[in-house]
Amino acid sequence: MDWSERTRKVLDFVWFVTWAIVSSVWCVTAAGELSATWDEPIYLHAGLERWRSGSHRPLIERGVMPLPVEVVTLSLYFWERFHGIQFDVTADLDRFLPWARAGNLIFWWLLLFFAWKAGCELAGAWAGRIAVALLCCEPTLLAHASLATTDISIAACVVALAYSYRNDRDSGWLRRVALPGLWLALALLAKASALVFAPLCLVVVGFVRNQSATEASLRPRDICNSLWRSLLDSRDVLMCEFVLALLYCFTAAEGLLRQVQQNVHGHAAGAYLLGESRPGGFWDYFPVALSIKLTLPLLILPVLLAVFRPRSLANWPCLSATALLVATPTFRVQTGVQFVLPLVALAVVGLAGGVVLAWQACAPGRRRQMLTAGVVLSMLWSGWSAVTVWPHGLCYANELWGGTPNSYRLLSDSNFDWGQGLKDLACWQRRNGITQLDVWYFGTDLPLSSLPMRRVYLEDSPTADSAISALAGHHLAVSTTLLHGSHTQAGTLLHNYPTVARTMTFVIYDFTHSSPLAIRNDSPHPR
Repeated sequence: MDWSERTRKVLDFVWFVTWAIVSSVWCVTAAGELSATWDEPIYLHAGLERWRSGSHRPLIERGVMPLPVEVVTLSLYFWERFHGIQFDVTADLDRFLPWARAGNLIFWWLLLFFAWKAGCELAGAWAGRIAVALLCCEPTLLAHASLATTDISIAACVVALAYSYRNDRDSGWLRRVALPGLWLALALLAKASALVFAPLCLVVVGFVRNQSATEASLRPRDICNSLWRSLLDSRDVLMCEFVLALLYCFTAAEGLLRQVQQNVHGHAAGAYLLGESRPGGFWDYFPVALSIKLTLPLLILPVLLAVFRPRSLANWPCLSATALLVATPTFRVQTGVQFVLPLVALAVVGLAGGVVLAWQACAPGRRRQMLTAGVVLSMLWSGWSAVTVWPHGLCYANELWGGTPNSYRLLSDSNFDWGQGLKDLACWQRRNGITQLDVWYFGTDLPLSSLPMRRVYLEDSPTADSAISALAGHHLAVSTTLLHGSHTQAGTLLHNYPTVARTMTFVIYDFTHSSPLAIRNDSPHPR
């Protein structure tokens, strides 16, 4: 190895570790500022049950695939065994939730590593470096890497699968079939949506490889033949994956079936998008939601590359992300962009490779300088977005849609208010000396158990008027998801009352001095 090669490897290592550490610091510090999301108490309870009993049944019965939940709760189980105690999820949630969330960084580093490797394979060292930097500057990805949930894990496994399948097609059986089969099994054990994501990626990666190897034309017949060959090529990997998944978790098929049924029927509460709620969801939910939740540089880069060199976008990560985007109208569970994070990760890798390919194709001069400046500006812009939105990465919305503070009018659930704002609300309560605070909360009971607040269930009252009248003498804090993203009569009626304050995810009303009916407006109060 000559001196220049050794220097490049050291630079790559320093670049990767620096970005990984900086992004991990963002995640760990943000995790300490947020209360539990809707899913986390359920995951932690089921995960600890799994380790204590040795059975996957506690997870599978909830329709949760086991891998990420087992990873984030393993350190807690070791702590239990070492100290001879047993955690009470209800009483000890605030104590051990940050440790569980830190466990998810394993998948975050895995995602960064394979994005870096895929970028280098695609267009050289700078493509890998840019891919890592863009991933670490994307607030939505950082937000989910900060939580003890399942979405970063499947993104990491899908990128690892695509890279392994692309890079090892000429190797022996172990690397050509068994290794991609292992990554596919891990993706499936991370989340059932791998049933859709993984085969699509395998077919697209195989198609691109076949087109490059045979220099086939773009005639419909040749395209169909190439797609068929890529499908046949992935057959062994798919079979290996199912065997490995079932060996690890024999009841995995049951969990997959539960998730498929949920996708067929959709989410019970429907979907909320751009101020409108629909029980049946929206066909364009994910494209629109992604246009809100991703940073503007990530949305502008494809346009910039299309102007400078359109062919640079025809790489396997970009085409895989496009295939997944085309499939999103069939996704019936529309509660957040966390369901399509593999799409985002693949798009970032593809755009990083496309930028380097376009730069290499440009002759030295103004066009190359403009492209370089555009990439540098993109990373600075995205990085500034991540810094300024901390710790509320889940709430992030780009400037095209008006920015983060008012995006609760556009999106709900895990796109904005997933129940993570109770600590913020408790700080507001202490600052203002509020003793009587009722909370209509989007989340489970556990995070509220240690706070001086009373939970109310306005959706369960016979009439919305009677429910709100019963709040006289108290302040009321309402989760934005329940206020704007639900179909309840109480949520609709509350739009007619003036608000006195707001935290990031709660709207607060003051009913201490007058009867709620006496201060009701005739029309919604501007907020």
